[in-house]
Formats: sequence, C-alpha cells, structure tokens
Amino acid sequence: KVVAWSASASLLASASADGTIMLTKVGQPNEDGGVKIEKVQTMHLPGAVEAMCFLDGGDTLCAYARDTAYLSYFDLKNLDNEGAKQTKVTVNESCVKGFEEHVSFAIMCLVPSPNGRYVAAATDTSRNIIFEK
Repeated sequence: KVVAWSASASLLASASADGTIMLTKVGQPNEDGGVKIEKVQTMHLPGAVEAMCFLDGGDTLCAYARDTAYLSYFDLKNLDNEGAKQTKVTVNESCVKGFEEHVSFAIMCLVPSPNGRYVAAATDTSRNIIFEK
C-alpha cells in the first residue's frame, strides 16, 4: 500500500493495510543485472499504514497508521544490533482530557522538508499540517 526509499537507496520500507511495515536492504546491481535483497525487520502498527517517509538521511522512518492519534518515528541507527526503536508523537496539538486517542482525520502523505527539520502531512480532510521533527 505504501513504499518509501531511504536517501541512500539502500533501504526500502514497504507497508500494508494490516499495519505491517517491512524493512528491506537493497544491494547494488551485479554484472548480470540481479540485485541482492535482504529482509531486515518487520514492525507492526495497529491500523492500515497510510503514509511514511525517511528522515535524517535514512536513519529514521516516520509512519502513520489510520485511526491512530500519533506519528510513529522508528530509529534505525542501530537496526542491525537492536532493531528499530519506536517513538510515538501525538498529532493532536491540544485536546480535551479523555480524547487523546481521538483524531478526526487520517494522514495520507508525509514529506520531509529539505532541511529535515519538518514533516508536512496531507490529510483526507482539507487540513495540511506541518510537524516539527
């Protein structure tokens, strides 16, 4: 459903409607045109993954799952040793107590700013949001 390449093009993230995100290392083409691929890690979010993008030159993956009130940031720096560590950041600027997990929109596209400081989010409503990373 959603795919994203890291800036180095060596890591491909693919995600599906069941909330699964798969990270795959993609090697350079060999003499006969073949490419070595290696499954690195599988992560799970609680809903359909609608959007994701790489940040920090490929060291961080940002993802959004439908019906959640947060962005998931996965730290990939120690992927080979420790696996991806997830940090959740709310998409609700402010909310009434008891409604922290409620959101009235879904993020459909995530795009990092050129300087990497912000992430622009396009939603399924008339709302576009810029998050500071």
